[in-house]
Amino acid sequence: MIYGYVRGRLGAAWAVAISAAIFALCHGVPILLPYMLALGLCLALLRVFHGNLWGPLGLHIAINSTASLVLLQTVFD
Repeated sequence: MIYGYVRGRLGAAWAVAISAAIFALCHGVPILLPYMLALGLCLALLRVFHGNLWGPLGLHIAINSTASLVLLQTVFD
């Protein structure tokens, strides 16, 4: 939603930058901010490349699933 709103007013480059920054800030872990910003940029660029949300959605699901599996394995081993 943020990407589409900003793109309509400021263009794609600003939409990528602003939506990535908001994505990073919303995750709220200061030490992970650079990683989340890079991930936000990748997700926004996938949105531009694919022209829809399926690419970024798939990557987001894959990353969250991997992180969850690693966390569960660490806890239960």
